[in-house]
Amino acid sequence: MTILVDANLTLFWVEFLQAASIEAVHWSSAGNGDAPDADLLEWALEHDAAILTGDGISPRCLRYAG
Repeated sequence: MTILVDANLTLFWVEFLQAASIEAVHWSSAGNGDAPDADLLEWALEHDAAILTGDGISPRCLRYAG
């Protein structure tokens, strides 16, 4: 499983996770940094990824996911 690190977190988290042999990608390299939460969620669903974020994902997006 991949961890998608939200744009509101620094690249430190990608490096930290990768150092622990965890596949991680920062949203800035996967999508538009200004994208709505729904775009992050869609990417995560398509790539079987979990999202690591420093803010809340809106309940509307969670409904969208499932």
